[in-house]
Amino acid sequence: MQPLQCGDYDIPPGKNCDSNHQTLFYTSGKIETDVKYLYGYFEIKCSLPIHEGAFPAFWLYGEGANYYNEIDIFEYSWGIPNTNNKYRQFTCGIFCDNYHPVMVSHARENPILSESFADLRQPHVFACEWMPDRVTWYVDGIIVNECTVYDEIPHHEMALKINYAIDNFAVPHQTNIPIWFKGDVMTIDYIKVYRLKSDCDTDILISNAQDLMNYQSSVKRSIAIEPSSEFAVPVNTNVTMMAVDSIIIKSGFSIPQGAQMTFLTHPCSE
Repeated sequence: MQPLQCGDYDIPPGKNCDSNHQTLFYTSGKIETDVKYLYGYFEIKCSLPIHEGAFPAFWLYGEGANYYNEIDIFEYSWGIPNTNNKYRQFTCGIFCDNYHPVMVSHARENPILSESFADLRQPHVFACEWMPDRVTWYVDGIIVNECTVYDEIPHHEMALKINYAIDNFAVPHQTNIPIWFKGDVMTIDYIKVYRLKSDCDTDILISNAQDLMNYQSSVKRSIAIEPSSEFAVPVNTNVTMMAVDSIIIKSGFSIPQGAQMTFLTHPCSE
């Protein structure tokens, strides 16, 4: 007995053939966490399959009050608008679905890797820092997107998921034959998750370079940089300072070219 067919595809037992919607049956892989997270830093180093139908993604998801939310650390699809950068462009941002039919996307961007970088088929580090009043997306340590609108940021626990799905670009409409490639894989080097440290009852005073080197990155109640004599952030150093109430910087402190420093004020995460 010959199997039922829909276009060029054999239809598994119990499945119907809808001539108006060609269906591609497939198996795919995913890793999903049992635990859920509320804020933190999420990082993956991986190389992506880049072709029609490939839809790899690294994302957080969960239910809010009448909402389904995603923080997409990266998604890749052949349907990204800029058709001239298929090997360098991806999507990141926040997705919110308030239970159909209304779907809203916030802070959605389609970053394009610089020509000085290898394309997406080579390993890159994709990361996202999710905090109460800020979500920041990175590729290889460079900020590519940011959302600072409190009401658009999820404030409920979310699970973490990495998957290699397949979308409808796997079946070109002209021929209904899937475009696929030998050795089509998504290669993951590692996945890291860090919880945001909170030390929100502590006030910090930094008066010299040694104080700066001893600073431990966590959310403080307040931070004051009051130099006893002039000092600077060391070159090739990246320092982030976070406080609930205030960050005060007085004269005598400098950030030279080649150093990076980020100051953030936001509520305590605990």
